[in-house]
Amino acid sequence: MQHKIKILATLLTAGLSVNSFAAQQVLNGAFTTIKAVTISEITPISFIGLTLGAATTCGMSHSVDGSGQDYLGDVAMRLGSAELNAPGTDANTMDSCTGAGTAAFGVYEIDGASGSAVTVTIANSVTTGDVSIVPQGCVGDYDGGSNGDTCEPLAVATNAGVTAIQLAGAGDVGTLGEGTPLAGTSLIALGGVVTAENTLTAGTPYTVDFTIDVTY
Repeated sequence: MQHKIKILATLLTAGLSVNSFAAQQVLNGAFTTIKAVTISEITPISFIGLTLGAATTCGMSHSVDGSGQDYLGDVAMRLGSAELNAPGTDANTMDSCTGAGTAAFGVYEIDGASGSAVTVTIANSVTTGDVSIVPQGCVGDYDGGSNGDTCEPLAVATNAGVTAIQLAGAGDVGTLGEGTPLAGTSLIALGGVVTAENTLTAGTPYTVDFTIDVTY
């Protein structure tokens, strides 16, 4: 796409002359657009076993550094890291909760221009309903080469909820049997802590909104 710029220049002669001359030339200014960045939900975050009393809490920790027993794993996160981090034995399990059931980390995909830098911002839910959530986890950060990808902290308590990362590019690869990067994308994995803001009703599903923003 081209954008035309017109430039008009006027020259005045010296002395007593009143003649003037105008020159006009059309110049081309070229620019290229970039793919819009989007975020989509792959797996909704799901907590099981919050007790009924007001002010009680229930947690599902997710690693903020791509390691440990509460990490989803490099394969699931599509990271070509040097550590070959496997899924932790505590992945998708609840802490200090009651009841039985299958909990799940929230997994969200960022999609944008290959190899571009983006800023990811996460915010705790606004306490206006029956439950609130403080999400925490990590987001994939790519280095543009082999086996150098990491999962960077994404939590209000850790980094004010703001993390700068690079999306996967064509040169990102994992050669150690870890995850396979997908150019133009990154994954976010989140757990967190939910709190009952009011007395809850047994056997009732509750939902809560929180915000993830992604910008160039």
